[in-house]
Amino acid sequence: MNPLMLMKIGKYISLWSIILVPIIWIVLSQADLLLVNFLGYSLYTWLYIISWYAVVFVMIIRPLADIFGRQRYLRQLTMLRRAFGILSAMIIVTLLLDKWIGNPSSFIAFFRPSSWEWWYPLIARLSELTAIILLLTSNNISQKKLWKNWKRIQRSSYIYFITGWILAMRYGDTYGVKLTMTLAIVLFFIAFWLKYYRKLKKNI
Repeated sequence: MNPLMLMKIGKYISLWSIILVPIIWIVLSQADLLLVNFLGYSLYTWLYIISWYAVVFVMIIRPLADIFGRQRYLRQLTMLRRAFGILSAMIIVTLLLDKWIGNPSSFIAFFRPSSWEWWYPLIARLSELTAIILLLTSNNISQKKLWKNWKRIQRSSYIYFITGWILAMRYGDTYGVKLTMTLAIVLFFIAFWLKYYRKLKKNI
């Protein structure tokens, strides 16, 4: 694969995610189509499903590249992680902003202790908060300005992934979510073990 082509694809995904996701949401919302059934799920649910599988790609492509190091195309596909991360986060942030705009009091409610109560309220707020953080920092300017702290902030993607998994289990395709989450965990531990083994072998 041509790295320049992948960079262009990544830019297009990022740009169109920022432009099209809000437009699609507004159109569906205004036309009262969000709850229309499509292939077994409402269009509203499909947005969450797309967001979930986009973040799944972000989380599994790096360990896949580490495990199958000789497969250059996997390493090249890691260039799309930012783009798919933006797509996933943009969906969540769009839904959140629409709620705030449609009901301004919900913005104030976001900061109330009751909105952060244990289990689903806390999970939802953490998912939304990390989506905002990741979306705002997923650019070259933030990377340069934040420097070492940028990587620390980007680690919040694990919180976003785990909270997204819990919410997807509640609202989406539970079989697919279970399968992809299991895959992600297995790949993460294999990649971690291989990295440790290679480092150990190198020091012997």
